[in-house]
Amino acid sequence: MADKVNHVSLSQSHKWLQTSINQWAWESYQISEKLYAEVAANNMLNENYYVNHIDIVDTRLEQAGLRLANELNRIFKDGFPDAHVIAEAPITNDGVKPGYQPQTKLSDVTNHVG
Repeated sequence: MADKVNHVSLSQSHKWLQTSINQWAWESYQISEKLYAEVAANNMLNENYYVNHIDIVDTRLEQAGLRLANELNRIFKDGFPDAHVIAEAPITNDGVKPGYQPQTKLSDVTNHVG
């Protein structure tokens, strides 16, 4: 599968990594709105639908893999955290353990959904 979707240019990967998690969610929302509208209009998922939209799937997989790798590199840049310390850290009112700097709150994302 990787040989089919691993064609991201360096400039494109930099562009994708400059976006925030909020933007990732917004991209997904916009795509889903388009795709759901097409299904509602045609009431059909067939080979033609697949052929017309597989590029979207490929792109989203490339973006997800690149963005996940970047986040994991950021999280583990100083090595693996001590799991014992993390497990015992109290959780704050917003559900986040101290020391973690969230870039997105769930409420930010839900404000953009229908």
